[in-house]
Amino acid sequence: MISSPFARKTRRGATLPSSPSVGDVWTKTGANAGLYNCSSAGVWTGPFSEGDGTGTVTSLSASGGTETTTGSPITTTGTIRGVELVDARTSTTEALLDATRGKLVTFGNAGATAVSIAQAGTAGNFASGWYVDVKVVGTGTVTITPTTSTIDGAATLVLTQGQTARIQSNGSNYVTGLQGSLAASGSSYLVYTALLSQSGTDAPVATVIENTLSGAIEWGREDTGVYFGTLVGAFTANKTTVLLTNGGSTYAGGRRSDNSTVGVGTGASDSQLIDATIEIRVYP
Repeated sequence: MISSPFARKTRRGATLPSSPSVGDVWTKTGANAGLYNCSSAGVWTGPFSEGDGTGTVTSLSASGGTETTTGSPITTTGTIRGVELVDARTSTTEALLDATRGKLVTFGNAGATAVSIAQAGTAGNFASGWYVDVKVVGTGTVTITPTTSTIDGAATLVLTQGQTARIQSNGSNYVTGLQGSLAASGSSYLVYTALLSQSGTDAPVATVIENTLSGAIEWGREDTGVYFGTLVGAFTANKTTVLLTNGGSTYAGGRRSDNSTVGVGTGASDSQLIDATIEIRVYP
């Protein structure tokens, strides 16, 4: 369409008027039909048709969050679809950039990780609608701190192993969505549920019912009636509970020992764990 200032005086007819004024538009019928406009006093320019423009696409590639369904450039017809690229981070000091938009950023360091992000809306960057997904795959706690802006009204966002969040800009601050653990049950905590049995001097054998921790627990025997399960960095202090109900007649108990170990005991004898139900929960 012809935009302002040429849309002020629109008329039509088979003959172009003489001495048009700047801004006049004429729809000519008959020979050389089309739209004419006057951008210089006394001079008509045209004819134009709405949406004038021709051309041929010879090669269209997709990258940075989009792809073609064939994986090759489109030279005739084709389909483009969105993808979420993974950006794996392993340092203890990281930054989320405007170019990180739409990616899944994973943090995999065993140590505490500090992540910076600029103020929302800075110089046109991190504009309203900008977002990034983050996931902690390492054992270290991740602290995301924006400059000036807040995240959900707070100065920082702290995530631990297994937790995810979508951080989105509203143009002034950041809000989170899809936040929580990766628990298949949809719970706010990570959970390991299994049936434990033990015989003689062997390590306990686990029949796993559910496990949303970062990996499999390895079970071992420390001494008579004393057993342990290990998974590096999985059992956060003051956030881990261990519930144990023995299927046999002997009392059995469990507890968190350290960040990587939980303990199970049956007293002074082996072969007492008989389909004992153990549930380990790790809260955010």
